[in-house]
Amino acid sequence: MSYQREYERRLRIDRGRVEVLARPPAEADITMTGPDETITRIAGGIETPFEAYLQLDLEVKPFVNNSVREVIECIFPRVATI
Repeated sequence: MSYQREYERRLRIDRGRVEVLARPPAEADITMTGPDETITRIAGGIETPFEAYLQLDLEVKPFVNNSVREVIECIFPRVATI
């Protein structure tokens, strides 16, 4: 998948501290890449990362398994209903 990255930013979460970065860190345990609309829905709690992944709107590395799914859905839970 290739996305237009008009507002590309990185979110680093390390030991409870959250930072927004303009450039990617040297290493990342999990990366999520997708269009602005998808990332906005995830950050707003309208959609979970796993739902976006299943709809092919989000690329997640490494390969999504139960451990990766638990981490990303803990960080970005669904909080809104439409």
